[in-house]
Amino acid sequence: MHAKKKFLIFSIFIFLFIFEFLSFIYFRIISNDITNLKYYSEKRESVSSVKYFKNIGLVLYEPKEKKDLVVTHYTKEFVDRYIFRDILDLGFGLPDDGIDDRKFKAIAIGDSFTKGVGSLDNLKNGWVELVEKKNKDIDIINLGGAGTNINSQKYHYDKIKNLINHDIIIYNFLSTSDYFQNLDDYAWNLYVQKYYEKFGKTETQALVDGLNFAHGYKNHLEYLLNNKFRSYLFYFLLKTKDYFFIYDVEKNAKRLQNKLPQAEGRLNIVEDELYVLAKLKNNYKNICKKKYCYPEIFKFNKEIINEAIFDKIILNSADKINQFHEESLSDNKKFIFVLHSDAGHFYSAESIYDNNKIDEKLIKLLDPRIKVVNVSKKLFEINDKNKEKTYFYKNDGHYNIEGYKTVGTIISTELSYLLK
Repeated sequence: MHAKKKFLIFSIFIFLFIFEFLSFIYFRIISNDITNLKYYSEKRESVSSVKYFKNIGLVLYEPKEKKDLVVTHYTKEFVDRYIFRDILDLGFGLPDDGIDDRKFKAIAIGDSFTKGVGSLDNLKNGWVELVEKKNKDIDIINLGGAGTNINSQKYHYDKIKNLINHDIIIYNFLSTSDYFQNLDDYAWNLYVQKYYEKFGKTETQALVDGLNFAHGYKNHLEYLLNNKFRSYLFYFLLKTKDYFFIYDVEKNAKRLQNKLPQAEGRLNIVEDELYVLAKLKNNYKNICKKKYCYPEIFKFNKEIINEAIFDKIILNSADKINQFHEESLSDNKKFIFVLHSDAGHFYSAESIYDNNKIDEKLIKLLDPRIKVVNVSKKLFEINDKNKEKTYFYKNDGHYNIEGYKTVGTIISTELSYLLK
């Protein structure tokens, strides 16, 4: 009996040793986790610089000791390193190279396409900086990424607009996702402001840190990051867990945020009937073609979105853009509307709704005084002349380097005309 126990213990030891060795081989040779760990560590460090600034009521990056803050974002297709600078000398950073004294001073408002996701280096390849390089008459401060919809983006802009000298607003709209994003009037910054008023600085920072910590959390990389002495078999088991529960892992931050009282973060500027429909943006599947994959929201919500509902969805965005324009005029600011497309526009004929015709409906509903830069239409025309080039990453969907370069040229040319 004693011999059997020894044999069993020895067998378990050999079994664990073999799998530990195989897991180590997987980590060192097969996986890309040495590189992923480097990016994950950079990301962890950069998000620790996110702070709530009570003087303006916004959650922003805080560069340390007047130095540039490098913020890392990575996917399987690209690695972005954004430079955030305290260009206003107010303690918080913006993804911008600084303020130049030029004839026209503008602010670019929009989502990740404006911020420069996928550009690798936003100060080198983002379309905002490319426009500045091509058009020496205009300086553009980049407020991209300050919210996913016009409601939260405008809330952010209203908080900061009096701190920035500008005479032009460049509002960027991403078709088709923004039709659904704009049904959502939840503003994270509004919720945090109310939270601060109730619980104070320490609890508020803990809330902000918790959500940033959860975003993109990976169990296996967290284990590698925090343990110098590691079991690679345990690492492999954690990675297996992350793989099979990837949806839950990647959506942790969103799930946590959704648990927060939505009513306390709502701006209440979208009808409840439409606000409920904002959730449809999460119900889609990626359709993959040879060049691009793209989200098909309409096809997977066709039982809910009839023509009458869809007209209301389009009208909601038009109304919000027109209201923004009216307020800009009251503030003596010029308002320019820039329409961007996603990769799905190249496959409009295969969609339930033709994306390009949807955009035409939107433009017709806009105040005729609004200056429009239809990047989507121009990009489509350029693509027709050279179908071999790609302008988006296949899986991620953001502009690639060629896309940012092309879009920068389009917007620069159109601005030169509009600002004469």
